[in-house]
Amino acid sequence: MRVSPVVMSMAIVVKSATAGDVYAVGEKILHPDADTWQYSALEVGPLAGALVTTDGKLLCWGQFDVWPTGVSAALGDVAVADAKAVSIGGLHAACIRRDGSVLCWGSNDSGQCNVPFELAPFKQVVAGRFGTLALTESGQVVGWGSFPEVPNDLGPSAKIAMVSGRCAAIGANGSLREWGYGWACEHGACEPPANLGACLDVALGYFHCVALRADGTVACWGLDVAGSTVPPAGLSDCIAVAAADAFSCAIRSDGSLVLWGAVPPEVLALQSQGPFTQIAAESVSIGLLRTDGKFVGYSPALDQSGPTDVGRCSKVVWGVKNTLALREDGTIVCYGSDEWGQLDVPNELGPFIDVAMWDRAAVAITAGGDLLCWGGPYPCSFPHGLAPMKRIEHMNSILVALDATGGLHVGDPLKFPSDPFTTDVHEIAVGTNHWIALLDSGEVIGSGDDPCGEAGPPSSTLVFQGIGTGEDHSLAHASLAVTAWGCNLTGQLDVPHDLPHDILYLAGGKEHSVAAGTHWVRQWGLFPHLDIPAGRIEFMGARRFGTVVIVDTDSDDDGVPDDIDNCDEAANPGQADCNGDGTGDACDLLEPGNDCDSDGVPDNCEIAANPSLDLNSDGVLDACVPAPCLGDVTGNGVVDGVDLAAMLGAWGTAGQGQFDCDVNDDKTVDGADLAMLLGDWGTCS
Repeated sequence: MRVSPVVMSMAIVVKSATAGDVYAVGEKILHPDADTWQYSALEVGPLAGALVTTDGKLLCWGQFDVWPTGVSAALGDVAVADAKAVSIGGLHAACIRRDGSVLCWGSNDSGQCNVPFELAPFKQVVAGRFGTLALTESGQVVGWGSFPEVPNDLGPSAKIAMVSGRCAAIGANGSLREWGYGWACEHGACEPPANLGACLDVALGYFHCVALRADGTVACWGLDVAGSTVPPAGLSDCIAVAAADAFSCAIRSDGSLVLWGAVPPEVLALQSQGPFTQIAAESVSIGLLRTDGKFVGYSPALDQSGPTDVGRCSKVVWGVKNTLALREDGTIVCYGSDEWGQLDVPNELGPFIDVAMWDRAAVAITAGGDLLCWGGPYPCSFPHGLAPMKRIEHMNSILVALDATGGLHVGDPLKFPSDPFTTDVHEIAVGTNHWIALLDSGEVIGSGDDPCGEAGPPSSTLVFQGIGTGEDHSLAHASLAVTAWGCNLTGQLDVPHDLPHDILYLAGGKEHSVAAGTHWVRQWGLFPHLDIPAGRIEFMGARRFGTVVIVDTDSDDDGVPDDIDNCDEAANPGQADCNGDGTGDACDLLEPGNDCDSDGVPDNCEIAANPSLDLNSDGVLDACVPAPCLGDVTGNGVVDGVDLAAMLGAWGTAGQGQFDCDVNDDKTVDGADLAMLLGDWGTCS
């Protein structure tokens, strides 16, 4: 099918007139004047980015919580007018203004936006996952929110960096100091080489580090991914460095871009667009400023392209850098990053019945119930003899799976448990750090991190029929009500009172919730509006700041879209409506008893065209009224000896005794009446 992007209040959607359309989350593009401006600073993240113009405008794009204007839909708009530099963290961002003050926005659940204004002015700020690190004008390193504690013996610094629980600072003499915790530190990413020497800059990737020495050479350390810690031999005369997840970058004094490691082809293509002066990289994203002040780069948040023909889909899921679509025929389409082989879908091992994304890996269930994993930096390990699976979801580094017998399995894909956590489970749903399950009894259970109680069972004692989750809240519906619990920063728990009762799907993002039925979708919280076309809802899901809905816009597959079809419950390509009531004949025929003679024409249309077919005007074709059992003169449902005796007793009369035995109404009980009685002999039909 041919698709075209359509901008909605919160997302790019993929839209077409073919059944099984996928309405998928994307991001808004840059400000329309972005290509005409010149820039002095930049920042990129996995799903967002920002630029600072030479006159201090801050432009932001991508999938993010709330930009500084406080208007969540203003992605790509000018947000600050006096910016100097910007940094993007996991769920928040920070900007230094030209006066040295710092502005933070986004998530503040760990206090990462509580700027200590009394320490201003600042000369650098770095947003991490849950905290913010800053460098004062005097060289003091300070932080707020949740971050690795700054060493007490750290002296005045000239440059700082932070990523995912790791920090680094370059002293006034060029010495480099690292501190922090986590998986990367366990693999050497927090241990600079002993002979490193004086440094001018340092970039922290997810797995490794890249430092720019004062002599223009480059040093790398940490976990090597496809050569990301092995710079080209003889690399020198460098002026800037950056580190992505699986590749490293440097700019030389002549403005050329040098890349090494597992470099995406989209990034390699940028080498010819220099000369460059600045560089930023994270995850698989890269941004560059040219010597003329123009910006070029690659990021999933800027790349709105996807497959132009995904076909009829039954489910769509997101990963860190990928989207998976499960087609109705059991094949899988994957698009986005391919740095770990995520796009190498093993469809030859299908068909598949469910899919999920775990970190940077894809996980699927085959029609036989087997778990299959591909892509990602770590090998999945599923035990032999595992019960056949039917549903799978993911939360951070944990998979939650439901087997065919109702067993719930929760664990790390690197060592997945064969024994179920519990049994008698009907449905599962996961948030960022918690999961809930609906038992066959209608009870809801859960587990995981729950600062707002989102993993605990709801206070209601209702018997629930379905469940859903947001990042840090949960949802469940009974026959007439939806119950929501957990965090409620933007009204995601404030369930509308007028929701229809035929709820089929519940889901949520970071700060919104969604419910859907057969032909409707309602959203509330930070994003209260969602515009989708008429059709039958076949799947609905949400994550972070967006919603995906699969809509069958031609429910009856007759080639007429539901929004103009006079009957979307049964195929009627000709749109026949014989009685002109606005409801197609095909739907009229679905009404019980509306085609009693089974000729494919609604009875009311036949009667309207020929009133003589309904002489008593009761709305029923006379031909469909069963003939009376006239020989049953006693009315007991059987023509037998009792009726014969009654008729012989009234012989020769007008039949006006206890029973009317003049069955032919000729005013005389005679042989003609007897013949009719004998003709009806037996049980009346």
